[in-house]
Amino acid sequence: MKFLKYTALRIYLIIVIFLLLGALSGILQAQDNTGNIYGSVTDKSSGAPVEGADITLNRIKDSSLVKGTQTDASGKFILKDVPFGRYYIKANLVGYNTSVISGVNINPNILTVNLDPINLSTGNTTTDEIIVESEKSQIEFRPDKKVFNIGKNITTQGSSVIDLLKEIPSVTVDQDNNISLRGSEGVKIMLDGRPSGLDGSNRGDMLAQIPATQVESIELITNPSAKYEAEGSSGIINIVLKKTENTGLGYNGTLGLNFGTGDKYNGQMSFTLKNKKFNLFGSYGYNSNQMKSGGLNERYNYINSESYFTKETSSGKRRMQGHMLKLGLDLYLDQMNTLGFSVNYRNSKRSRNDIANDLVYGQDGAITSQFYNTTFSDDKGNNIDLALNYMLKFKTPQQVFTADISYSSDIDDDFTNTFETYITPIVPEPENRNETTKENDKALIGELNYTHPFSKDAKLETGYRGSYKKRDIDFISELFDYTANSYIIDNNTSNNFIYKEQIHALYAIYTNKIGDFGFSLGTRVEQTIINGELRNNNQTFEKSYIDLFPSVSVSQKLSKTSELQLSYSRRVNRPRFRQLNPFASISMMGGTNNLMQGNPELNPEFTNSFELSYIHYFPFATVTPVLFFRQTTDEIARTRSLIDSITTLTTFVNYNKSKSYGGELILNTQPVKFWTLNGTFSYYKTEVDATNIGSGLINSSYVWSTRASSTFTLPADLSLQLSYFHRGKNVTAQGSFDPFSMFDAALKKDFFDKRLSLTFRVSDVFETAKFKANITGTGFSETFERTHDQRNFFLNLSYRFGQPEKKGMDKGKKRNNDNNNDADDGMDF
Repeated sequence: MKFLKYTALRIYLIIVIFLLLGALSGILQAQDNTGNIYGSVTDKSSGAPVEGADITLNRIKDSSLVKGTQTDASGKFILKDVPFGRYYIKANLVGYNTSVISGVNINPNILTVNLDPINLSTGNTTTDEIIVESEKSQIEFRPDKKVFNIGKNITTQGSSVIDLLKEIPSVTVDQDNNISLRGSEGVKIMLDGRPSGLDGSNRGDMLAQIPATQVESIELITNPSAKYEAEGSSGIINIVLKKTENTGLGYNGTLGLNFGTGDKYNGQMSFTLKNKKFNLFGSYGYNSNQMKSGGLNERYNYINSESYFTKETSSGKRRMQGHMLKLGLDLYLDQMNTLGFSVNYRNSKRSRNDIANDLVYGQDGAITSQFYNTTFSDDKGNNIDLALNYMLKFKTPQQVFTADISYSSDIDDDFTNTFETYITPIVPEPENRNETTKENDKALIGELNYTHPFSKDAKLETGYRGSYKKRDIDFISELFDYTANSYIIDNNTSNNFIYKEQIHALYAIYTNKIGDFGFSLGTRVEQTIINGELRNNNQTFEKSYIDLFPSVSVSQKLSKTSELQLSYSRRVNRPRFRQLNPFASISMMGGTNNLMQGNPELNPEFTNSFELSYIHYFPFATVTPVLFFRQTTDEIARTRSLIDSITTLTTFVNYNKSKSYGGELILNTQPVKFWTLNGTFSYYKTEVDATNIGSGLINSSYVWSTRASSTFTLPADLSLQLSYFHRGKNVTAQGSFDPFSMFDAALKKDFFDKRLSLTFRVSDVFETAKFKANITGTGFSETFERTHDQRNFFLNLSYRFGQPEKKGMDKGKKRNNDNNNDADDGMDF
């Protein structure tokens, strides 16, 4: 059976590669069938020409960007060499409302289009806006980030945010929901641009409780500029929640339900209500997910010339339930002032039941010990985020001042019981332990940002960001006393750890453009103050440092359809509070024989990151090759050691350094009308130097991964999507992770003019999602495997309701009536 599964995967991968090459070959051989578009932009109230307005040309079918330009001093613009097709044009400038002109056609009969003047107005209603959300390109390339729109990815319907991240290029998620970007776990994860409690060690489990249906897009920022906070050595992942804002007046919303095998359910609803003075929006999501797991650990221990072999088989079941509520209000005070407020609330419950069977073999191969370890845990959490933001526009275009303040509170109550039952030898009083953790996190963040334009291309951005965080963790461990017949506090492991962190930052970025050459120079200075306290023994530690984080970005337009970009940034990854807590606790890897302990002496790791990218827009595709180099000093990493014949301890240390360098290739194409293909391929080398903690701890390997997603538009409003992921072998200083692959499929059917959608999805079709790793250390070598719920079936139902949105179709047709006789042919919004 395994042979058939892997054979099918290999055949699929070979087909995808050949299709990619064939599509690219066809693209490169495409004829030069192009036309030109001429237009101008004026101020609606004065009739004066508007200089420096951004003009973008997008395809109707998927909203993908084809070309872009800016208006000159007379307000005019030209879009040359536009491939045959149907388009819409968007004109916008800071201080003005966006205007969208639809029904722009270039074909053999229409090679030149002369647009009527496009009028931009100030105010708070958007004119001639076209809604194309359902047809957004799955990947958007922006100067500082890549945006992955979730709406078109039907293989993630009914899943969670952690499942969405598994579909993002350069991002990997391991068996314990640890998230890495280009092989590094030093990635900053934000929710709507704020930490929102996602900077802890359990952030993966928190993301697993947020339904994917509440996510609008995921932004991947692999080389952030000085404007962004410096935290996150490998970059930033920003998860943007749906705001369901419309451009017309009135209301609309969505309802969604999802059912999955293995006791998996979630539901979602969202709405927006808008008029000329305000926009009220909200959403609610519920997620209930049960996950079964299995594991196998085999370890050889070498102690005092004696060898032991331990084998542990485990199985478990987790139940995760979560409620998520978002409410927001935007007030349009006048043409220049906007005030916004939002609140996010999350309630979560997690329970876990695990059982492990441990066998210990002596040097002669006989069983010296056999015992069962059962673990039960019950966790409850409440998180609330409050945000207030203000924007002031000036009369000068692009001159903007913003102020933001946010407060978050995260309270968790966790209870865990572990119980050991010995078969050999018989232990009359086996260990029975209760652990209670009360965690109280608070965070206050304030930001001020100001943009001052010197010309249409030159501007200076400055700002301040201050944050204060406090974490109070009260951990109580109790052992059952068989004589007293009650639980007694274990003072050797109980502790109360308090962590406080202040970060103050100032930044400045100057951006300009000279002809086709653009550049951005920035610097950021951050002061970090960290205080830690163990109240049990009055142990304290304090660290304070000031660091400079420069950033440089240059771009060169090589042609009307291609651009080269080079960027550099310096980043930091500060130790998390659980990595600093010196008290040992039972590891999530299972059993009392696997302990985890923090290290209060950890230093932050610093990374210098370089990235070179090239973007080329073909008539039917976007091709983006990327080269990157990243060097990290004092890398924070896990290390594992043997502390007795059967027990290991995982802790955190600073390695000397590590390097990662390689390339990525991203292809987004539509070779034929009914087929859209997104393919990514990553190949890089990782080098780890940990000789500061152990002689000979140097390791390196080449790592590669590929993703392919094919979407087929079928008759009768049907869509089929196939998704495949494979990651090659990866290394750490102490071992390696085996290759991993996964294949998903989904079929979607639309009803009632796409208001109602029904999606059937199968995850891990061939049941190949298994994690396996090999670890070696002083006195031991170990292999472990992990499996979670594999093949599952899901049924998702979603319904869109509300008033029809204004699309500006009539105005678009009138403007272009002379040149576009069939402007609305085949358009579907």
